[in-house]
Amino acid sequence: MRETGLSEGLPITTVTLDSVPGSDALATACRDAYHLLLASLGESLTHYGVTSEDVSGLSMLLLGALEGAMVLARAHQSLTPCELILPLFPDCTSRA
Repeated sequence: MRETGLSEGLPITTVTLDSVPGSDALATACRDAYHLLLASLGESLTHYGVTSEDVSGLSMLLLGALEGAMVLARAHQSLTPCELILPLFPDCTSRA
């Protein structure tokens, strides 16, 4: 987002908000894309040690927080919303 002046970085969200209500095919594509993102987050969280009963909810919370922060970053024309939430995310890279 930084390299593009905050003009790029939300392809799934943009399509979802702009086009999905009128297109079953786009709704399916967006749902599938979000499913892949959530599954990837879930795998990382599981590897990090999050219990199986918490993985789905926490994955959804993290994705929603990140997507929301990116929308706010665009509105504010500042990466501050992203910078504020990223330190709160679990460090899923430390258990490789």
